[in-house]
Amino acid sequence: MRLRSSSPVVVIAVLLTGCAPPPYTPPDTGSTEPSITVTWPLPESTAVGCTVVTVEIKNLTLTDFATNTTDVPGEGHYHVTTPLGYTPVYTPYALISWLDQIPDSNADLTVQLVNNIHEPLLDANGDPYQVTIPLHYVPSATCAEFGSTPTDTAYDSGMGMDSGS
Repeated sequence: MRLRSSSPVVVIAVLLTGCAPPPYTPPDTGSTEPSITVTWPLPESTAVGCTVVTVEIKNLTLTDFATNTTDVPGEGHYHVTTPLGYTPVYTPYALISWLDQIPDSNADLTVQLVNNIHEPLLDANGDPYQVTIPLHYVPSATCAEFGSTPTDTAYDSGMGMDSGS
């Protein structure tokens, strides 16, 4: 499945098994508050041309935003935001690639939980459930983590592309 993008960000699924992502249902923690933790990349690390983003999400079932377009409590996905915009993702991992589109710079990478209709999920104080980590972005013609150049194809594995806001 080929997805169109209005953003120069290229997203490729990191397929760990087969052609489809494994189903992801968060563990029961006894709490009803959703949470998101970035497990990779590490804060202040250097990313050359791309980075794999992995997250741990609790109390939110990740759903395909293309087919689940109604707001359902307890369901949603997350947005990964770089200086080029955001990318919606519904798997616990994604390859975010900018190649040479982001200049050599220190900038934030933010992941934010959203509902099926892309609205931020808010805590009791009205703050979004999100994590921001600083990264050192380095432009490259290739994706250093994989030693190759990603294509502009987002595989049907839980990722779409959109320009950020």
